[in-house]
Amino acid sequence: ILPHEIAHLILWDFLGFTRKVPIWFEEGLAQREEDGKRAVVQQAMKEVVISGNDIPFASFHGLDVGRITDPVQVSLFYAQSLSVVEFMIGKYGRDAFRNFCREIREGRAFEEALPRAYPAIFRTVDDLGLKWKNYMQNEVVSSGGGL
Repeated sequence: ILPHEIAHLILWDFLGFTRKVPIWFEEGLAQREEDGKRAVVQQAMKEVVISGNDIPFASFHGLDVGRITDPVQVSLFYAQSLSVVEFMIGKYGRDAFRNFCREIREGRAFEEALPRAYPAIFRTVDDLGLKWKNYMQNEVVSSGGGL
């Protein structure tokens, strides 16, 4: 719990407390600091995406996890949050992700910072969602699938 909560503090110290980012982004980053969780969550999310049980990205992007009452959906939200952040860093590299965070720190909205840090990759948040989902589906196929 402590590394997770410290990650929240570091993120807000870096971005500034007035910057708005989606809850999934903040929670995904914080979860990266929890020991031994990433590989297990990524594999589980691959299966969730293949089965079509992921949270549709259009609603996921604006979702407030504090308003979700179903514990299964809360767990899914956290797993999907970690998975998308892992995708952004793992597929496109730390430098692009760092640039993305700098764009937000400099005052750009999340949606504006995305295409600036990932030019020719993401034009919109919907692009991020589609490419994440395609990546997850293809990873399951290429790795043989299964938990």
